[in-house]
Amino acid sequence: MEIQQFEFVPADIEIAAGSTVVFVNLDLAPHTATGEGFDTGALRKGERKEIAFPTAGEFAYLCKFHRHMTGRIVVR
Repeated sequence: MEIQQFEFVPADIEIAAGSTVVFVNLDLAPHTATGEGFDTGALRKGERKEIAFPTAGEFAYLCKFHRHMTGRIVVR
């Protein structure tokens, strides 16, 4: 999932249980992807973080620095 122009692209995704999501920051500003049970930490431009989702559920997330940046991961 790319982070660009202060948005998660795409913001909402659906994945299979056991999959990982890779967040890649393409902005100059630092961003996080933070939800219940996961946090990428501050990602600077060009940095990436892989987050595993082992179980089914719905996970809302946001950027701690820019709270208008939100999304949802549905794990089936």
